Amino acid sequence: MTGDDRVLKLVIKSAVLSAKVDENIESLLHAASKNGHHAVAKFLVQNGAHVNHEDKNGETLLHIASKSGHDTVVKFLVRNGANVNRKDKNGYTPLYVAILMGQSEIAEYLIKNGGDGNARNDDEYTPLYVAVLLGHREISEFLIENGGDVNAGSDDEETLLHTASKNGHHAVVEFLILNGANVNAVDKNGVRFC
Repeated sequence: MTGDDRVLKLVIKSAVLSAKVDENIESLLHAASKNGHHAVAKFLVQNGAHVNHEDKNGETLLHIASKSGHDTVVKFLVRNGANVNRKDKNGYTPLYVAILMGQSEIAEYLIKNGGDGNARNDDEYTPLYVAVLLGHREISEFLIENGGDVNAGSDDEETLLHTASKNGHHAVVEFLILNGANVNAVDKNGVRFC
């Protein structure tokens, strides 16, 4: 046991004596998830911390670790029952936030472990829409290969082709077309993608 581990045990024991046990332990677990401290997260979960605990924004530990790029913590949380499709207050899943932050390896891991690539947030955007919007070809490809809808649109009827083309993501446009995107689709103003 390292000095850090001994200090952590003392902190946990003090938290257990406190009237706010759950709040203290969950705060520690959120900090461990955000900062990639796998050993700390593991210790806390083994001592009763809840892997699906939400903060005031509705973000779970998996949201925090996913957007922070801590793949070891993400994998640990998923193996220990974290809900990969839990939405925060904006309707973002851990997959969605991983894509927003360009965390392609984490996004792929979440999809392989049940993450819904077609889940819509509160603005009706899918993870695939965000990947296309940001020009993340690798993530876009993986989402499509795993059931992502190449013809999904936004609430203003803009298709993925419209979005990729408008934002200059030519490699993504090409990939979408090669995977069956409707080149004749129009947005709410009757405009085609090119």
